[in-house]
Amino acid sequence: MNECYNDLSTENCDAESKLKTIGEFILDAYHAVEKRAENPQKICGITTGYQSLDELTDGLHRGTLIFVGGRPSMGKSAFAINLALNAAREKASVALIAADMDTDQIAVRLLAIASCLEVNDLLRGNLSIDHWPRLPEAMNTLASFNIAIDDHSETLPDMQSLCRRLKRNKQGLDLIVVDDLQALTERMGFQPTARSITSITQALMQLAKELDTAVVVTTNLKPSLEARYDKRPVIADLYHGTIIEQAADVIMMLYRDEIYNLKPDNECVAEVIVIKQHDGELASIKLTFEGQYCRFIYLEPDWSEIYMDEPAPDASQQGADHQAELEEAKLKQHEASAQERTNDP
Repeated sequence: MNECYNDLSTENCDAESKLKTIGEFILDAYHAVEKRAENPQKICGITTGYQSLDELTDGLHRGTLIFVGGRPSMGKSAFAINLALNAAREKASVALIAADMDTDQIAVRLLAIASCLEVNDLLRGNLSIDHWPRLPEAMNTLASFNIAIDDHSETLPDMQSLCRRLKRNKQGLDLIVVDDLQALTERMGFQPTARSITSITQALMQLAKELDTAVVVTTNLKPSLEARYDKRPVIADLYHGTIIEQAADVIMMLYRDEIYNLKPDNECVAEVIVIKQHDGELASIKLTFEGQYCRFIYLEPDWSEIYMDEPAPDASQQGADHQAELEEAKLKQHEASAQERTNDP
């Protein structure tokens, strides 16, 4: 009994020794602000490679879980690969957990981005004499980056063990990119139930905090959003959205209007909608999507539309507004016809 009491006393002492007073917390916060003031332009997190997105999110913060949602063809996998590559360019160590593609497919896409050659041309070997010299240069550049690609982990412990091993390496581990949640769930033998998604998201949350890395996860959206007038995604469009919303520090949505309404002013334009963020504003930024090169490119600030603190779009209201516009147009046309008949001698 005394031994148990002594053990409990030791545990309580250890817990108390880890406690901080409010004065200590405030002092730590002050020192953090002081450090930021030395270089206010520098972001705290890992760069996304896109200036407006970095300014909005302060980069991808260590110890956080970030979800990127989108419908098929929006470019989720391409965006994930670009995030990994952009971070590696800035000397970050990256693990790319590829559940939706194998290493060969990812390697071709990395080559396309780095060489500015089309993915289809690389897959078919359809290259001109001028194109071939770009490949060795792209290969040398990519080989200098610290990116590990895992396309074979079949259990959560396998994936966790791999990431821990990478963290212990000399280069460490700064960013984990998982593409994508549904494919990972299936590959690991889970049924796509709320319990399974909860287990996986909690494991990813714990991994982010344990390894002090940023974890980015792509995820699919429900097809029902395509029945709406405005198809820009909201949190409710996520599969198991409540679970993801609770687990995520940041949620971004990818949207390309050209998929539904191709017009000259939206061709190749992708919106990255930051729809949840614990420590920042909510906004939408625009990037150029060059699908043939599997590449997202930053648009200059004057091309970026920022929507600050706007509520999520109400699809039913927008549909009603559209119907009202049609009715108003019909009424004006009817009035004009009546006026013509009145004026007709």
